[in-house]
Amino acid sequence: MLTTRTAAPALVILLSLAFTAEAETISPAKLEVNLGAFPVDNYCDPPNTGVNGASCVNNSIFPNTNGVCTTSISVRECVRRFFNNNPANGTVVAGNYVSQGITGVRLFFTLGGRANSTPFTGSNHAVNSTWITQLTQLFKDLKLWGIQRVTPLPALDAAYGGMISEMSANYPNTSGCPSGSKTLYFFPWLPYGLVPNGSSVGGPDQTQGVQAYYCSPYTPSNIWWGWGPIVGTGGVIDQVLGAAATAGLSVTEFEMQNENDLENFSVEARLIYDITTGTDVTQMVGQLMTNHNFKSTGVTLSVKSGNACDSAGCINDCASLFGDSARIVDTDQLQSAFYGGVFGSPPYVSYNGTMACDDSSSHGCGAVGSQGWYACATKGMLILPGSHPVPALTDIHNNGCLLISTSNPSCDLSGSVSVTSSQTTFYNDVWGYLQYRGLTGDPILFGETNSNQPSTACNNDTPTITQQNAAGFEASTLYSSDATNVYLRPWNTATSSNCVTPILLGAPNGPYK
Repeated sequence: MLTTRTAAPALVILLSLAFTAEAETISPAKLEVNLGAFPVDNYCDPPNTGVNGASCVNNSIFPNTNGVCTTSISVRECVRRFFNNNPANGTVVAGNYVSQGITGVRLFFTLGGRANSTPFTGSNHAVNSTWITQLTQLFKDLKLWGIQRVTPLPALDAAYGGMISEMSANYPNTSGCPSGSKTLYFFPWLPYGLVPNGSSVGGPDQTQGVQAYYCSPYTPSNIWWGWGPIVGTGGVIDQVLGAAATAGLSVTEFEMQNENDLENFSVEARLIYDITTGTDVTQMVGQLMTNHNFKSTGVTLSVKSGNACDSAGCINDCASLFGDSARIVDTDQLQSAFYGGVFGSPPYVSYNGTMACDDSSSHGCGAVGSQGWYACATKGMLILPGSHPVPALTDIHNNGCLLISTSNPSCDLSGSVSVTSSQTTFYNDVWGYLQYRGLTGDPILFGETNSNQPSTACNNDTPTITQQNAAGFEASTLYSSDATNVYLRPWNTATSSNCVTPILLGAPNGPYK
């Protein structure tokens, strides 16, 4: 059990923050921040110990950037210094996130013990009581320090590992699927496998391409836990939501998966409706949201944006199969799947940058909307079984870069070409999508965006690109028409030595002030 910590005398630590050029205000849009994979096991104060005896002392879990988190202070004290802006609550760091106007936090919680997070215990996969106690304390602290919203994300896929098994599994006995078996990596909480990539784990299995939703091997029964420990009553998501409710935090969004890609990995749709067990996963999580007085329509999966490039032969925009800009085709794919429309790889696309432009007219399908066009342009694409609750929010991860070329899909970090115009086009496209789909008035979240970090190793961008991304947003019709419903959440992972925490994002002179 955690003890109540007596507030220490105020200690002000001055940071050497690199100030960017001033930007116009993004208000009334809301500013949030990412913390990345959070070390819940260690969120405590000495002389206590954390989950399974984990040390409460920082010991470089959070890097000591700008003198904020020395190795000898507690993990909890580090987080206090990231957010607390009231001397009555202890240490205040100049440039802390609350002083910048940040009101929301997104964090990952890993499931298998990696990245200092061990939420399960015992053979029945019950939620570890110490883990949930410490997470509840974190949420209460964030509320005390001035945070209003939290976006929890269970790290379901390979990014953070832990409790993974490599084994052979049979293909489903379904028409059109191959016979035999395939060796994949399996997590006990994920209803599909991940491909071996040398000695590491790659992306989701793509057996039979677009048909992978049906044909990829099911997670073997001796590994698979079933959905109960994850989305069932009393499971980890239920208790995480309960912790947020207890702390008085809002959960505008519960993000089931980071950067879903239904165009290239149709098997990821099993996280919406799991064909292997007949489970409507997002509906179950929506019920948990309702049980804790949050909106059930706040359950979604984030997606990435497409990028244009800045070399000869590139274009700034194009139309996708769905009629919107190809800059947001992953958003369309996800929304279509929820609505009972098609998803998966279209038969006829051409790529410009990472934009999947509709190319059906060049393959004999006729003009868009003409007789026979739809059947031709969507041939082989999938539709989810049954009907599913549709999210009343959109979460797009936008890295605000121009690619070097169509053959070199890396961000141009040289600074020789401004991204402001391209980003204005992107945000205009998002507003067009919201209008076209009847989603104006619902939250639109840029759940990861440019971070103002001095090192490109943190987020593969630069302060200049961050400034131009903010300028592009401010010049857009999305800002002028719908800013009150926009959430900007710059990327930062507090446990990485490549990222400065806290970093200047908002007031007084940050790019998103």
